Amino acid sequence: MSPWICGLLGYWVYQKKMQFKCKECGEEFDKDRSLHAHLKKHKISIADYYHKYFPRYDLYTGKLIKFKDVKRYLTTDFNSPSNLIKWCESEDKEKVKEYLLKRIGEKLDEKEFSRVFGHIQLKSYNFPGVDFVKNLFGSYSEFSNLLERKPQFYKNITKEFYEDYSDLEILIDTREQNPLSFKNQRFQKLDCGDYGLTGNNYSYTFIDRKSTADFISTMSTGLDRFKNEVKRCSIMGCYLFVLVESTMEGVEKKMLFSRNIKTNINHVWHNMREIMYEFPEHCQFVFSGSRANSEILVPKLLKCGRQLWDTDIQYFIERDDLWLGK
Repeated sequence: MSPWICGLLGYWVYQKKMQFKCKECGEEFDKDRSLHAHLKKHKISIADYYHKYFPRYDLYTGKLIKFKDVKRYLTTDFNSPSNLIKWCESEDKEKVKEYLLKRIGEKLDEKEFSRVFGHIQLKSYNFPGVDFVKNLFGSYSEFSNLLERKPQFYKNITKEFYEDYSDLEILIDTREQNPLSFKNQRFQKLDCGDYGLTGNNYSYTFIDRKSTADFISTMSTGLDRFKNEVKRCSIMGCYLFVLVESTMEGVEKKMLFSRNIKTNINHVWHNMREIMYEFPEHCQFVFSGSRANSEILVPKLLKCGRQLWDTDIQYFIERDDLWLGK
């Protein structure tokens, strides 16, 4: 039986049959919390108890899975995201295919989401990115077909995206506190986001700029307010690109080393995905890597507008990163 199925089955058995029965002495309890408190009598930690009676091993290293909580322990196959990636890159292709289809399918079923994740969602779950999946399955369309869903982003990037729009007049919302700088810009109150276009260039597309700290704050304490903004954008029949002045890795590093941030990265990624689940036709996130890159991206995203709504922007800017001037 596949290891991840064993883990899920083990968790189900644990919940139904063994959760409240001490494997040390056989005493039964009506709550798992009571069982965990009882373990002190045996002078055994909760982690050691599960390692002893429900051992699970990292599929890549063979080491015991680190214990954080019961559910995560019994349904986790790797001790780190890098181990998952290394396993996918080194294991038999058919086994990796089976694993990814199963795991990603479970995530989609859990959220009752009818579309296959894009590049950002895959990375936030610590799965390999779009290129790996395309190489493994032949195409992303084939991968989506096997999951019996359509991709969330299914259009190739338009060639117009790579043209120079630096002379384009950019509207900047008057409430924007730390605006990006453009050759041709004008401040005006916008109905949505921080940046837009006007006149013949209006594309029903807006951009909400986020610094790293802004993004983390928005995806934690400011989530409800931000959801209302995206909802307002959707009611207008418009689209919002959330442009973050960092990489996903940069966000994770800031959260790891900042003492002032009270939330954790999994919570941030979870909330980001929830917005993409709720507004799949009206919002996507783009991590530019820097303010300078954001200044290049803003005119392109706004000018191409509708042509990019169904395009996985993050995938293409990472694939073609040379044009960002890094």
